[in-house]
Amino acid sequence: MGATIVEYWRLRHITYYTVIIDDAERSEFERFIIKIQKHQALQDSLVSLVNFVKIIGDKKGFVSSFFKPEGAAFRFKEVGEVKDYNCNGYGLRLYCLPINKNIIILFNGCYKTTPKVKDCKNCSDPFNTANLISSRITRAIAFKDILVSDDNRSLLIDDHFEL
Repeated sequence: MGATIVEYWRLRHITYYTVIIDDAERSEFERFIIKIQKHQALQDSLVSLVNFVKIIGDKKGFVSSFFKPEGAAFRFKEVGEVKDYNCNGYGLRLYCLPINKNIIILFNGCYKTTPKVKDCKNCSDPFNTANLISSRITRAIAFKDILVSDDNRSLLIDDHFEL
């Protein structure tokens, strides 16, 4: 599996990137949005999550308490897990990889229906893919195949580089 990193959303405090796997037509983050939009019962949760991602990028910036490690990747905490927000259940999982306080890579996600992610049929593929790509990105940064710009807002990646 190969992946390409693409800039997705540049906000006041954070530049969000996402990945396109192999020759897919859509990025992993776009695939997440489309997948969840098909479930009417998850619409409010999706709107809350996307608004939360926007608030972090536009008004808050990276705050470590808004993220939970999930192997090599992270996930945005449920809105209900963060003070001043409310929601119930296991909720939506949006996997990501914070590179620094200004750059976050968005992956796919899922609606978790079991206490353990490994037992959830909705989450195993997005979780495993996010962890695999996160490991590759971390390694590429360590080997300087991916660089961070001087202003810490952009990733510098050769056009032909593939994870």
